[in-house]
Amino acid sequence: MQKYPDRPFINGKFQAPGGSARIPQINPATEEVLCEVEAAGLPSLNAAIDGAQQAYLDVWRDLAPGKRTEILFNVARLVRENLEEMAMPVVLAIEQDNGTKDTLTLPVEIWMKGGTKTFAYPSTSKIKNVVIDPEHDFPDINPSNNSWTSVAQSKPVPAGITANDVLNKYLLSIGGKDKITALSDVVITSSGDVQGQRIVRTQKIKGADKSYMEITLPDQNITAVKILVNGDSVKLSQMGQTPALDEDARKEIKEDGKLFPELDFNKAGYKAEVASIKNIGGKDAYEVKVTMPSGNVSTYYYDVNTGYKIKASMTGLRGGTSTVDYSDYRDVNGIMFPYHVVMDQGELVLDMKVQSVKLNTGLTDADFKF
Repeated sequence: MQKYPDRPFINGKFQAPGGSARIPQINPATEEVLCEVEAAGLPSLNAAIDGAQQAYLDVWRDLAPGKRTEILFNVARLVRENLEEMAMPVVLAIEQDNGTKDTLTLPVEIWMKGGTKTFAYPSTSKIKNVVIDPEHDFPDINPSNNSWTSVAQSKPVPAGITANDVLNKYLLSIGGKDKITALSDVVITSSGDVQGQRIVRTQKIKGADKSYMEITLPDQNITAVKILVNGDSVKLSQMGQTPALDEDARKEIKEDGKLFPELDFNKAGYKAEVASIKNIGGKDAYEVKVTMPSGNVSTYYYDVNTGYKIKASMTGLRGGTSTVDYSDYRDVNGIMFPYHVVMDQGELVLDMKVQSVKLNTGLTDADFKF
């Protein structure tokens, strides 16, 4: 039998033998015993608790809030960089045609048997929907492929329907192109909660080439992210650090900063086409694929009935995929804005509720500086 560590690891070291009780560890792929480990008794439990308390008193308690946040962001970065190498448990939300809903958790050990898992589920009617990680608890490099439904996922586009038809219907549904282009500026404030931390997102947009976005943690008086686009100037700040941006990164940020990107989709450098009609959350939606001047390909989904944009999926030049869901459209001075926006970046999900939308506030160029 191969030798494995078999004693409790506490405070950075393996503990001395403390008892005779042993627990066999089973390889789920072969159902053979890998090894036996020492059963941790009360002394080991007390040592672990004391060690955690001491670590808090010696280090964590006196760290400035900004330093704590920096450490947590670094942990998130390491998770993101090693996503393909990390095995995670699988949580499934299952819905049947008869309305029965259930949550099933498959342990992380299933991946020791390979890249696929087959299991029986005791349904009492036809399976309607299955969603992996419904609460977005685990990092995921591509969250767009986490759902399955028995409802027809794709329908052909009726003859004669073009991307311009879909985009024009969207612009008309939210107030009309004339009203949108007449806006001098927009300020949107939204809030949400990430891992117990209250966050506030502020967006400022002026004209076609000025945008500013910041994400703050107001309870700790921390500005986590700032992104500024002012003409050809593009700047990014993360936890006070301002990384150098190459040309591709600047193009992506400029494209992402547009509040109504559909206004540009018929311009030179863009290519838009209707791919199909997809079922998105139980609604038929036109699937419009757009190739940006940067080379990025984004997919937008517009409700067939209302015209509203209900989802977007963006794939960057570096391969990362993020999705945005839009809902709860409300009228603000004749223009409809989504008041519920969920941004899923794989390792981080921002579930944001809009608190206010202000139009034509008189923003000046001075408002678009770091």
